[in-house]
Amino acid sequence: MAHIDLSIAAPIPSFDPVFVALGCSTKIANRLLTPRRSANLHCKGRAGSVLTHIERSTRTKLFGSIRSKRERASTMMKTKRVFWISLAALLVFGLEIKSAEAQISQSRITTVSLPPAIPYNLDLFVSGPAGTTFNNVIHDYALHFSDQDPNDLANVAYARYTAPAGSSVVLYPQWPNYGPDQVPAPTANGDDCAHAHFGFAVYSKVTIFNGSNWITYYSLRATQGEVGRRYAPAPNGGVEVPFSTPGASCRVSSEPEVLYPAVYNQFIWSMGTIATTGPLLFNFLNTPNAKVTEAIVVAQSATHGWGNCGYFQCYMGVGLIAQMR
Repeated sequence: MAHIDLSIAAPIPSFDPVFVALGCSTKIANRLLTPRRSANLHCKGRAGSVLTHIERSTRTKLFGSIRSKRERASTMMKTKRVFWISLAALLVFGLEIKSAEAQISQSRITTVSLPPAIPYNLDLFVSGPAGTTFNNVIHDYALHFSDQDPNDLANVAYARYTAPAGSSVVLYPQWPNYGPDQVPAPTANGDDCAHAHFGFAVYSKVTIFNGSNWITYYSLRATQGEVGRRYAPAPNGGVEVPFSTPGASCRVSSEPEVLYPAVYNQFIWSMGTIATTGPLLFNFLNTPNAKVTEAIVVAQSATHGWGNCGYFQCYMGVGLIAQMR
């Protein structure tokens, strides 16, 4: 498993972590501290109503006489108010807004019971000459309409691959950053690339002969946790840049966090023979005493504060590529 470095290698990004959990930028938080501003919070679902309520009560209690408060307001006072309002939001609503957890955890996705109790979202036999590619995207696999908890295994996609005995397949689970699942371009209110999360685990179904009986079990092959970051355009492509950088692309990966390790390393992990962008060489072993007959991918694409599901926590498409070797 990759080492998780919680040291701070760069300044914390210019947004408040609590309001990020609610899907709102610091600019939005500052609206709470500016009298007579519209309550246009740009926070989806429950988070929007939560902060609208906080805004009403906070303005009444904190400002009193708007004119006198304006005259005495200072940058320091505003900073303190953002802190206390954020803390209140976290304490009062943190338990309900489970999506602050952002994505499924490594411990959860690596303890999946197989086969799943529900049908596989994708059940595919793959074969063909080297280079033959199967590209699939799974949608509508989660129960976010009633349960937004990313650690509930009802909110993950299950895929099963079978192939001719002895064949090799490269498996590439990924966030499909195109079409309806494309991460939006940044706006004045924030950058949704910071809220794109992907996690997956690959298992193999193994059957071995112990000398008298055949025994079947599932074995964890690899797992990865990924989060969206912005990367510089050419000719400096591959260099991580701050969110909202014009022209920068959003890439969801488990590459080491450079700018904000204290914030994002908690979402990044990698275990197994696997690259930081997702491909895994999977062998359908076929020997007299051991056989690998299935590859099972368990994956989740999670967002919070954006998406088109109508809720604060949304589960976007899970991209699955399998290529014959």
